[in-house]
Formats: sequence, structure tokens, C-alpha cells
Amino acid sequence: MQLINADSLILENQPGKGENNFRCARNMLPAEQDNRNSYQEECETTDLFSEILKALPKTPGECSDYWTNKDIILCSSEEKMCALISFLTDLYSIRNINILTGYYDPDEDEKSGEVDECTGFWYVDIE
Repeated sequence: MQLINADSLILENQPGKGENNFRCARNMLPAEQDNRNSYQEECETTDLFSEILKALPKTPGECSDYWTNKDIILCSSEEKMCALISFLTDLYSIRNINILTGYYDPDEDEKSGEVDECTGFWYVDIE
């Protein structure tokens, strides 16, 4: 399991991208809430990750590269997982979140007798 701090991801891999996205999101707020503190409070009261989980398919399929087992997001490839990490980093650009990632390795799952529908998929979770 790899632990990635979203703040360091923004600074190291995407300089300035979080700030630009903050300006875009802030501009969507009504004028009386047009400041960073109000936007941060709104983010903290809305569990966006849960809403994303609700919208995703509940089983792997041909129509999507992403699905959920109701707790985490599963991706069909490492490339798709990296795109999702980038999206979540931008989405939570002003919150300090940890993004947890990993891979359900088929060989390891077979050895441990834990082969299930998640085997062979990359996963993303936040805490």
C-alpha cells in the first residue's frame, strides 16, 4: 500500500494547479461566500468521495474503467489510477487528505486464498 499526501502531490507534480482550481471553484460560489474559508467549510461538510462512490458502477464491467465495492474506487489500470489521483488531488486541493493506493495482485491473492472480484484491479481510497 502506498500513502500519498495530496498536498505534496500538488506541490511536487502539479505546481500551481491546485491554486487555479481553487480560483475556478471559488468563482462558482455566491458573492457573500466568495472567500477561501467559506469554500473550505463547504468542502468539509460535503463528503464528495462518498458521492463519487454512489455514482460508480458496483461491479467491474466493460462500460467503465472505474467501479466501486462501496468502500474504495477500483481502476482497470495503473494509468487510470494515476488519472483518478490527479482528479482527487485537484478536487480536494484545499483540504489535507491522504490518498491510499494499491494493487490487488493476482499471484499474491492466489497464494493467500483471497481471490475475489477486486483481484487484478488498482484501488484508490482517501482518509
